[in-house]
Amino acid sequence: MTSLKIRQGKSSLGGWGAGNQERAEAFRRTHHVGQKVHGRLIRWEGPGLAWVNIGNQPLLAQIQSRPAHGARLTFIIKKLKPEIMLKEIFGGSQAGLPVFDLIKDFTALRAEFEAAGASIWSTFSAGNNESVNRQSFFEKLKNDEDTALAFQAVTASAARINSFLASNETFFYWPWMQPGGRSQAAVVRRKPQDDSPDMSFFEMTNEFESANFGLVQINTLYRHPTVGYRILAQILPHAGSIKRRLTPLPFPGNLEVNCIGLERLPANKHGGILSELLLSSS
Repeated sequence: MTSLKIRQGKSSLGGWGAGNQERAEAFRRTHHVGQKVHGRLIRWEGPGLAWVNIGNQPLLAQIQSRPAHGARLTFIIKKLKPEIMLKEIFGGSQAGLPVFDLIKDFTALRAEFEAAGASIWSTFSAGNNESVNRQSFFEKLKNDEDTALAFQAVTASAARINSFLASNETFFYWPWMQPGGRSQAAVVRRKPQDDSPDMSFFEMTNEFESANFGLVQINTLYRHPTVGYRILAQILPHAGSIKRRLTPLPFPGNLEVNCIGLERLPANKHGGILSELLLSSS
């Protein structure tokens, strides 16, 4: 676990003033040793020193890890006097919470981002390719600080989940893949081939929830130069209707891309990617 102290008085970076002492006293009055608290990284003050918002109180803290701006951090209060001392309990794969709690954290942060960024998707058109969507998404974030911070927090949470996964698995969150689709998530698995190590086999599952089709998963299989993908949906539509609503998959034009089929999503997959990761990591 990473130690974290909320300091008073002065540091090597200069005086922090009476305001910080007042915030520390307010924190002591409303918290107790052993309590779990959540906070967000506001900004870095210097090497290993950052402002953290805990309970709407900005507090200056020493942090050994390097979370992203806006990252949601979780701590256990170890001491309140003479210094406030906490321990960060999202410290990576060597000493963090069980993956179940990381997944709950990701789900909550994803919902916060979806609520904050609901309006940014209004100008996205169905059928745009992935690179166009990605560029538009990040351009919009430049003018929407709240949504940008929420996105940074959810991607930082996804990175913490990755610290628990096997080396050949990568979990990620790219909401521009299906603009406006809710509960998006994706995982890529690399499967080296014993007979040809340089020709690895990749499997990607990208999922989202749709008002028309329920939970949708796009399972993509890739081994150069061939790509095949299968669409699985809870509510089985006409093939053409769902394809028109999907963002084209981001593969170079020189690859052979084939739709393998459209199927009903099996009941054992209704829990989604996150449930599968939970089971595989437990």
